[in-house]
Amino acid sequence: AEVIIYNRNTEDREQIAADIAKSRGLTLIPPYNHPHVIAGQGTAALELLEEVDNLDMLFVCVGGGGLLAGCSIAANYHSPKCKVFGVEPEAGNDVQQSFRTGKRVTISVPDTIADGAQTLCVGSLTFPIIQRYVEDILTVTDDELCKQMRFFMERMKIVVEPTG
Repeated sequence: AEVIIYNRNTEDREQIAADIAKSRGLTLIPPYNHPHVIAGQGTAALELLEEVDNLDMLFVCVGGGGLLAGCSIAANYHSPKCKVFGVEPEAGNDVQQSFRTGKRVTISVPDTIADGAQTLCVGSLTFPIIQRYVEDILTVTDDELCKQMRFFMERMKIVVEPTG
């Protein structure tokens, strides 16, 4: 593997990846905005729903929307009464803004500890799925994320990333 270092605040990672793929004759698989990726990420909810009957609510972290889109499809099919909510950092609430306005909103690079959710805009494929199957998009502050990370470490002896 080759690690490419870039400046998240001044450079476009998607454009960098597209340029590299084009120049090297590679196929670019996006991290969230691809039907197969959405389907694969939905298996996280599928596994949960196979083990837990009658789940009332499912809260899913959201960046570009692949995990939320996939999980919401799985929940709708396997547990239609289950309400699905997306959760993203308050500082990077592009999906919440998009969900509430009905159109994709682009934001500046959010300053948040949840680096996996530092997307600028929800995916063009994921957004319609989110609109159809998700109840609402909620936000959390970085302080709340840190408190929950600490809770998992101290009480459950699990190290979790802030995006999750």
